[in-house]
Amino acid sequence: MKLEDVLNTTSITLEHDGLTLRIVPFTNAQALAWNRATFQEQGDRTPLAHSEVVQEAQVDLLAKHLRACVTDGKATKVTAKWVGEQIPQNILQDLATYCTTGQPPGWSQDRK
Repeated sequence: MKLEDVLNTTSITLEHDGLTLRIVPFTNAQALAWNRATFQEQGDRTPLAHSEVVQEAQVDLLAKHLRACVTDGKATKVTAKWVGEQIPQNILQDLATYCTTGQPPGWSQDRK
């Protein structure tokens, strides 16, 4: 088996805005951080404010993870702001699902 075949069973490749990323699922620690951000208490916030806080935390965690996945290009370009502006919402949701569950999105050429 070729190394590329092994890598493609555990990661997906994404090219965008001059960057190449080999995205892998979250580690256990990253998954725990994601769950803490996702399931945090609403407290005194309105539902809308709570939703915005959760989404901001999720995008920040995803951006940090994606920054570490950059294989070509400037990783410093990958910030929460960049992720929020550059990656369409539906793709962002697919990436979040992949990072948290390991299930590759349907659009991934690398999926097996």
